[in-house]
Amino acid sequence: MATITYTYISGTFNGLTFYVVNGRQMVRTKTSINKKRFYADPAFARLRQYSAWLQIASPIASKIYRQLPPQKGLQQQITGQLMQWLKKGVALAVAVQRLIDAYLPKPKTVASIPAVGDATVVDVDAHQMFRHTDSNASLQVLNGLPLRTGYTGRQYLTTI
Repeated sequence: MATITYTYISGTFNGLTFYVVNGRQMVRTKTSINKKRFYADPAFARLRQYSAWLQIASPIASKIYRQLPPQKGLQQQITGQLMQWLKKGVALAVAVQRLIDAYLPKPKTVASIPAVGDATVVDVDAHQMFRHTDSNASLQVLNGLPLRTGYTGRQYLTTI
């Protein structure tokens, strides 16, 4: 591949495709693969299957990861594990339940917890939390209670 040092351009012109990678202008010859060929050609059947598995596994792994303290590479690890189970033919519901059991263990029951400012800490089952969250909402609702996204171990702050 050739490298261009002047103004950035992108697109395909006269059989050459121009694009930018890590701030460097790159150029290559135009590929013969297009959308129609990708979806019709049997040579891409396996790639289409992996793409479908990734499309299923990635959002599920993201929901589980958001319930945990941040850890580098954990979301990719969860996604990979789910894809492996899907590849082996494990049902999606069974695979998701395995992930929940592995990464979101049930919290210990707390007898009494004092109030914290204008909020009260409530013991929430992590399995229910995963099933009832809406990733687009800033406040989530579980059993009629609005939940903030603040993570405190295995408990969540609930607004009263």
